[in-house]
Amino acid sequence: MPFPKALVLIMGLLTSFRVFTMEIIVGQTYPVNETSALKEIEQRVKRVGWNKLISQQRIMEAIDLNPQRLPRAHVNKTRIYYPFYTLEMDITDPSGNVLYPKGFKYNPLDYFYMPGRVVVIGHEEEDIDWLKRNYQKGDRVITAGGDVNKISNAIKTSVFKYDKKMRDRMGVVSVPSIVVQKKNAFEIAEYHLIDIK
Repeated sequence: MPFPKALVLIMGLLTSFRVFTMEIIVGQTYPVNETSALKEIEQRVKRVGWNKLISQQRIMEAIDLNPQRLPRAHVNKTRIYYPFYTLEMDITDPSGNVLYPKGFKYNPLDYFYMPGRVVVIGHEEEDIDWLKRNYQKGDRVITAGGDVNKISNAIKTSVFKYDKKMRDRMGVVSVPSIVVQKKNAFEIAEYHLIDIK
């Protein structure tokens, strides 16, 4: 079907009006004498004492007012832990239908695989020495009450703090321990430091 000639004519007129529009200035104009927003942001960033701010933040992170510590393992042993969770609220779909009710129990390891190992150590110097000997690239390191920055500097990787929920989530009850996933459970190897020095 051919394009209607009237439509082509109207489109041509609209296009020509757009091309030949004029800029009309009403009133007196003045030059704008403002710095650009980007330059203003850059200037403000330069005024912040970043080194002091970062140092304060590191100090606050290092100060652990309520460290979660774990006892030492008394023997070398390996055990299996099945992490079951209970939902604290209903899980609904966008329409509000309940998919999983509050109180539903499940094992998250039935649904995902945790690659690599999790290494949990204590807060003493011998924990860091043990970690240096046993650390493997890719390990996730958690400390129960230790100095995160000191340990991180010793092994050149991120270190995380052990918290209250972790005991229930991973079943780690003594240090040092290495956790790996085996099917839908965690295999937790606990090490008695005196036996392995």
